[in-house]
Amino acid sequence: MSHDLPDVIVTERLTLARRGEDERSGVGFAVRTTREGLDIGTAHVAPLDAGDWSVGLSIREDDRRRGYGHEAARALLGVVFSELGAARALVAVPLDSDAGQRLAERLGMNGQGVHAGARRYLAWRAPGATPPQRGRRR
Repeated sequence: MSHDLPDVIVTERLTLARRGEDERSGVGFAVRTTREGLDIGTAHVAPLDAGDWSVGLSIREDDRRRGYGHEAARALLGVVFSELGAARALVAVPLDSDAGQRLAERLGMNGQGVHAGARRYLAWRAPGATPPQRGRRR
């Protein structure tokens, strides 16, 4: 499962470095601060059906509320739409994550209903439009 994803995505304050890929979880990235090189989270993208892609992001609790999640999510969505030609992107946000719900809304995503799994979550879909991208490929 080789996808045309960059090894490194650089934004204003973050570096997303590719960690690897597998059939089950897609492509994983380490999220680091560019200046200090500190690991602050993880991210992944994985193909779904019919041109849709799953995008996941987790920022360490101590590093939240600084805009890192928004910056990393915009960079990932930009790559998914512009590099992979995704029709839509899906983000699953736990029901108890108010910050995650607000982030999905700020990214222009639309709530698609509650789904059950190991945890209940609200699925958000972004239509196939490239969000403004400040990140650059390396």
